Amino acid sequence: MRGQQALIDTEPLRQQLLATMSQQAVLVPTASLHNKVALITGASRGIGKGCALELARRGCSIIVNYANSKAGADEVVKEIENLGTGAKAVSIQADVSKVAEIERLFQESKKAFGKVNIVMSNSGTESWDKTEDITEEKFDHVFNLNARAQFFVGQAAWKHLEQDGRLILMSSIAAGLLGVKDHSLYNASKMAVIGMIKAFASDFGSRGITVNGVAPGGIKSDMFTQNAWHYVSTAARYLQIFQCANDASRSPVAPQTGQRTRLRS
Repeated sequence: MRGQQALIDTEPLRQQLLATMSQQAVLVPTASLHNKVALITGASRGIGKGCALELARRGCSIIVNYANSKAGADEVVKEIENLGTGAKAVSIQADVSKVAEIERLFQESKKAFGKVNIVMSNSGTESWDKTEDITEEKFDHVFNLNARAQFFVGQAAWKHLEQDGRLILMSSIAAGLLGVKDHSLYNASKMAVIGMIKAFASDFGSRGITVNGVAPGGIKSDMFTQNAWHYVSTAARYLQIFQCANDASRSPVAPQTGQRTRLRS
């Protein structure tokens, strides 16, 4: 009818579009990663797995690195190849806490695909140890994987990445933003990564390599239930602080006494 607009139910079209996008490569040039290769450490589960699948949906081929979980890594490879986006994948075992293993990982990655365009340093470990209970061995274990390994993965990326490549290091929301109980060792190791990110961003510019850091909060993955409960008391404390601040901002201001001055237009 003239003067009126017909209402069209777009939900079926939206669902069809989503289903199509999940099966085909992203065709928007700025989002497509066809002909790119990404190396992701610790990609057999958790955040690493999620990133591997997302990049693969955009057409990027993936090196799925793992330390111990070969079955998990091989499953990620199968999921990537079943996406139908043209992305390929291989799994490569390497312990990135050892520099020689990092070098071998990059060499085997380039042998498999001929190049590496993107490196995501995702491997890491948690620590919920009380400060007074942390031993020298525990300290070295956490810093070796969370900080030292990321430094040397970055160093290898500098040497092996293609010109104008991308390097992403993994920090944490716990690094400086939140003071979490029994988390001092983990927090400190992730704070070190923030320093690397800023310095690498300057150092790697001569090769056109962009360096970014990711500081995730709680991510609902297969590892979520193992660690999320530790943050509950801290989150509750911060929510209470924010609520108090919010209430204070809403408090009525006492009216001033005396005559008002009316402004003339």
